[in-house]
Amino acid sequence: MTGSTLQLVNGVFLLSTYVGARLIWGTYNSYQLLQLLFFSDAGLDAPKNVRVLYLGLNLLMNSLNFFWFRAMVAALRKRFVKGGKAEPIDTSGKLNWDNDKKKTV
Repeated sequence: MTGSTLQLVNGVFLLSTYVGARLIWGTYNSYQLLQLLFFSDAGLDAPKNVRVLYLGLNLLMNSLNFFWFRAMVAALRKRFVKGGKAEPIDTSGKLNWDNDKKKTV
């Protein structure tokens, strides 16, 4: 079904759900965590290094959400744009060391 209308509709629904759940809602929750940990009385009970660690890890996970969104868009575009940049994955178990010569791993 590669390149079909059904796959395009499925991809659009997947991407829109991902944007809503991970990117918008997740970024908003990261902002709320920042407010809680550094600007409210409730967050001041925890040691500063724990608060910084939680916030840093949360921001790292949010960055991964944006990274994977970019990869999802690229995968969807590859199926619908002719002459896309992505090459098929070689599953033969061989590495291409030179342009002419292949060596088995």
